[in-house]
Amino acid sequence: MLNFKTFFKISKKYIRSCIIYVSVYIVLMLIMSSLGSSQTTDKFKASTVDFTVLDEDQTASSQALIDYLSQKHNYVEYEENNLELLQDNLYYENIQYVLTIPEGYEEKLLAGETEHLVSHAMRTDSAAGYFFNEDVNAYFSTLTLYLRGGFSLDEALTKTASTAEEAFSSEVSVISFEQITNGFSKIGYYFQYYSYILVTVMLLAMAPILMVFHKKDLAERINCSSLSSRKRGFGIGLGAICYSLLLWLVFMVASLISYGPGKLFTATGFMMMLNGLALLVVVVSLTLLIGSFDVEEHGLNLIANTIGLGSSFICGVFVPLWMLSDHVIAFSRFLPFYWYINSNNMLAGFTDEAFSATKYAQGIGIQLLFAVAFFTIYLVVSMQHKRKELS
Repeated sequence: MLNFKTFFKISKKYIRSCIIYVSVYIVLMLIMSSLGSSQTTDKFKASTVDFTVLDEDQTASSQALIDYLSQKHNYVEYEENNLELLQDNLYYENIQYVLTIPEGYEEKLLAGETEHLVSHAMRTDSAAGYFFNEDVNAYFSTLTLYLRGGFSLDEALTKTASTAEEAFSSEVSVISFEQITNGFSKIGYYFQYYSYILVTVMLLAMAPILMVFHKKDLAERINCSSLSSRKRGFGIGLGAICYSLLLWLVFMVASLISYGPGKLFTATGFMMMLNGLALLVVVVSLTLLIGSFDVEEHGLNLIANTIGLGSSFICGVFVPLWMLSDHVIAFSRFLPFYWYINSNNMLAGFTDEAFSATKYAQGIGIQLLFAVAFFTIYLVVSMQHKRKELS
């Protein structure tokens, strides 16, 4: 057990960096929890949009459209149809939407035409314009139904206008995201960022310990001792296992304190912990592999940040998977962190995909396969090192 004790003596040198990263993670967890705990409303209230109309038709039909939209939104009227003035106001967001009703609008309605009758201008980077456009489309959809139902144009305009008050004043009850996920969104954020901090801490805090044992002078001195290679490997391996499990336990205790046993000690909570434990096995095997090389401290920092940040951005930690392109997702499938995040998303309700025990088990299995692959490469590299030492 000499190597086991030596392992933890060396770990004291790197305990400071480990504490710093873990502390940063806990602070990050608290911030994400506060963001996730924002209050939700029980009723939906649509926002109003400032809009103006260039009415070139000047008929009762064009005025009916303006009156319809004015019931919900704020109509801003300009004395002159100054296009430059409208562009300036649109640019500075004094108005969000400019609707143009061309001449001959009413004549086309009388002829039964209801498509592509108006045009518009809006800021492409403003959600308000797209929101307003939905109400314009809804108006013409309703008007079309009445016209095709055999009503005259005047009757269709009157009935369409009568639907506006009911549609715009209706109170719609919504189910909050927290209700949909049964309250697991907060702890889901915790385990989502867990993957980033785990790989970073393990590479920066445990890999240097392993590298010490692979330094030429120390390795030769150990080889000259009475310790067999099996006992030497067992001591180092046991130290790495205990070190990683202790780190995992710290994360789990932090989540228990933050969210309570009511969330962690549930079926979903246990599956999140099991998913995190599978990722721990992957990261330990990856750390053993990287720790078998003689890498300088700045080089190790570069490796840790590259793997930690790179995998977090393309595997769904910092950027949701639904926002990533198909090519990025196709590439991220070849990384174990994708399968961890994919399983966590199902458990936390961060995706519209329903939870599937088969897919969850598949995610765990693929992570363990990555761990076996990393550990196999580590054994091959270790054998190569031993051959060089004997030669």
